[in-house]
Amino acid sequence: MLLAATLPDGEVSHLVFAQSPDSSIEYAENGRAPVAVFLAHDQDGDVIRWSLVGSNAHLFRIGGGVLAFKKPPNYEDPQSSIVAGPLERRNVYNVTIEASGGVHEVAVTVIDVDEPGTVSIDRPQPQVERPLQASLADEDDGAAGARWQWARSVDGTSWTDIHGAISPRRSPAPTDEGTYLRATASYSDKFGAGKTASAVSENRVEAKTLSNAAPSFADQDDDKSTLYIDILRSVAENTAVGMPVGVPVSASDSDGDLLFYEFVKTPDLIDAEGKIRFTIERDSGQIRIAKELGADFGEREDEDSRALMGNPSLPEANDAGEADNSEYLLRVMVSDPSTATSTVNVVIRVTDVNEPPQFDDDAPTVLRVAENADPLSITFGDDKAPVSPDLYTVTDRDVSVSGPHLYDDTTYSYTLSGPDSDYFEFDNAGALSIVSSHKPDFEEKNSYSVTIEASSGEGSRRLTNKLNLAIKVVDTEDVGNMELSQREPQVGRQVSARVSDPDGGIRIKGWEWERSSEITLDSGGTPSAECRDDPGTPGIDEVGGWTSIDGASLPFYTPKLGDADRCLRVTVTYTDNIKNPVDASAEQIAGTVEAPVQRRSPVNSAP
Repeated sequence: MLLAATLPDGEVSHLVFAQSPDSSIEYAENGRAPVAVFLAHDQDGDVIRWSLVGSNAHLFRIGGGVLAFKKPPNYEDPQSSIVAGPLERRNVYNVTIEASGGVHEVAVTVIDVDEPGTVSIDRPQPQVERPLQASLADEDDGAAGARWQWARSVDGTSWTDIHGAISPRRSPAPTDEGTYLRATASYSDKFGAGKTASAVSENRVEAKTLSNAAPSFADQDDDKSTLYIDILRSVAENTAVGMPVGVPVSASDSDGDLLFYEFVKTPDLIDAEGKIRFTIERDSGQIRIAKELGADFGEREDEDSRALMGNPSLPEANDAGEADNSEYLLRVMVSDPSTATSTVNVVIRVTDVNEPPQFDDDAPTVLRVAENADPLSITFGDDKAPVSPDLYTVTDRDVSVSGPHLYDDTTYSYTLSGPDSDYFEFDNAGALSIVSSHKPDFEEKNSYSVTIEASSGEGSRRLTNKLNLAIKVVDTEDVGNMELSQREPQVGRQVSARVSDPDGGIRIKGWEWERSSEITLDSGGTPSAECRDDPGTPGIDEVGGWTSIDGASLPFYTPKLGDADRCLRVTVTYTDNIKNPVDASAEQIAGTVEAPVQRRSPVNSAP
């Protein structure tokens, strides 16, 4: 298998999978272009099948030799399997590319690029004498030496700097009423100085409110029996990131003010790994999923919610109910331009849905089997680990449930499908094997495609999950074959030799013709008519005393008078697709004629 890898800088490197060293590729963060393009050529003309293995394989995809990240990588938030150490180390992604049995290891190093900073203003509606807070963020190891300048504009296009407004916090003055405000930060990061970023208020500054009513969640209270206001929202488990959690948590305001929603920090907002579970749209109060949540025991998000305590939403010594592993307690605060606020408790209940049985996340989908092996063994991974009997067993997160409608999702059944399923066997213990009547042969079929189908549940609850497997046949050394044009040679008549090998790719290194010093003798000491040892005929000795014939180094030879009554032997030294062409231990095949060289008769009768 010969590959050519086209790297991002345009360089093309030709490589042989099995002997090639690791390839190192640099890739800029946030990129969406292919990481590299690999070209493969199969001398037999077989279809090239591409796949990925390794600790970071799940972060990449490959099709037609094009290797790409599934999602643009972020230098500041690396997702590689290297979880410790500096960012430079954690931004190295190792993946192994497989192409019809050949493998090539690639190390992709994500490079940091200069990213623009961002400025945000904390309130969408500025109001006279109500403070605004501007914030600067820069992913390039943060911003340093920030200098601020506020400006105003009537139309949002022509700006005038506000004298003395050089702090990130500013309360609009009466002269700002009816204008947009812009906060600009000048700063430096690790890529250098002279960086700027700015943000413009979403609305014009409004006049100060002399008499203002605070917004209220009172009409949203879902449980009138409690002393505090709480809102219930439900969402099905495994709902995709970004999807809404019920209808917005919206407050009412008798003044008709523009309202601003945000989470007050609560224990259930962030998981144990520091990842946010929910987001909220600040202008509507719509809560959305920030990470997939499960409702079944033992799932990654199967955590007990922690109860909210204390003011302002809850009377002291009261909590928000009996939380369990399918509920999360949040606190949402709404404010108007005057900064009047109201806070509410939101209980998000994750509802259970019937899920199909799950294969293990680490279950390999690319397997190997070596031809000519005895016994046959299906293996996977670089360490050639054998497929264990329970490698493809499944589990169902729904398990069993008691009640008026009993069901049991702990009993599984397995079947094999796919174009090559007849060559394999799979039992209910999860063991995959090759049927005893089939012997894999790389030259006849170099890969198999099968699908494991696992089912659980009964009746309407019965669900099936599928796992597609590719089993690559590993090419091993097959015995070559020698054919001679004559088995009973005569003096003066040319004998030709031809070599063949199932592995293909024959590259001849040399021919050698030899003659014997004696021919086979029978038990009486008279010459026999055979040039090979005949175990079935007692008394026949093996031909011996072989000497090289000078100048006979071609695939053909014409016997001379000196060869009469002697045996001939030809040996070819060559390499094939299995052996390295520069390997000194090249394969040799010897062919021997079946009868001694005959003296050519002056007159010959046709058969």
